[in-house]
Amino acid sequence: RYFIKIQDGCEQFCSYCIIPYTRGKLRSRPMTEVMTEVQQAVKAGYREVVLCGIHLGLYWQEEAKLPTGSLASLVELLKKLIKIKDLGRIRLSSIEVTEVSDELIKLMAVTNLPSLKLRQASKICRHLHIPLQSGCNKILKLMNRPYDVKYYKNKIKKIKKAMPDIAVTTDVIVGFPDETEKNFKETYNFIKEMRFSRLHVFPFSAHEKTQAVKMERKVSEHEIKKRANKLRKLGKKLEMDYRKKFNGKELEVVVESASKDKIKGKAEYYFDVEFSVKQITIDLTKISANIIGKIVKVKI
Repeated sequence: RYFIKIQDGCEQFCSYCIIPYTRGKLRSRPMTEVMTEVQQAVKAGYREVVLCGIHLGLYWQEEAKLPTGSLASLVELLKKLIKIKDLGRIRLSSIEVTEVSDELIKLMAVTNLPSLKLRQASKICRHLHIPLQSGCNKILKLMNRPYDVKYYKNKIKKIKKAMPDIAVTTDVIVGFPDETEKNFKETYNFIKEMRFSRLHVFPFSAHEKTQAVKMERKVSEHEIKKRANKLRKLGKKLEMDYRKKFNGKELEVVVESASKDKIKGKAEYYFDVEFSVKQITIDLTKISANIIGKIVKVKI
């Protein structure tokens, strides 16, 4: 899997985050430069390319605030990347919920059609990592996040309507200043309702340069740890429930390691798969002797 940074910088200034102070303003790499690097990665044998950035959805939007669908948008970059010969698939590393456009959803949803030809033409993994941070409107406002719970929920519903099997992973911060037990329960219940396929839990820790360090009503370390453990337990259950949906089905897996008895790789839906040669459903003679780095079809 090849990771390529196409964008950097942030101007959101969430009250807990140091990134705007360390990375500066929004800036994007030229499309031609990105295309060249991805082509070189594919020639070197990489089959999955992961696009990285602080605000992927704002790719080149700093240039005169280009409208969605312009020749320098994320969607237009993806349309060019999927045409690269021998590129197996593309994954978006992380994207803000406010930046998941209808055009992006439409392009990704092509992979949800029954036609294998159409699916291969798109190549975009049915996986989006969309940070939540809190499921409580009061805390979201204190965090200076640019959405509320209703907006987030409606966007996830729209995504899942277009792609029912998509993996939606997220980040959440526990113990933010003034987060009461009631506020935490709101977050817990919202995460449970959204049925994320994977949950990354971060105990709150304020950097001295951020606004949050000055906030009163700090949550105790003991309480933060307790809440984090509760959310991690929920996250494991949600992940297991999501994976069960694929039992007995065929998945495309990019192989990351292989031994005599075990092969390991990453499914398009972002979970790890361990399997044997007997579970591979394609003719291995059609790919090289070295299976590492290849995308194979596996029945799990």
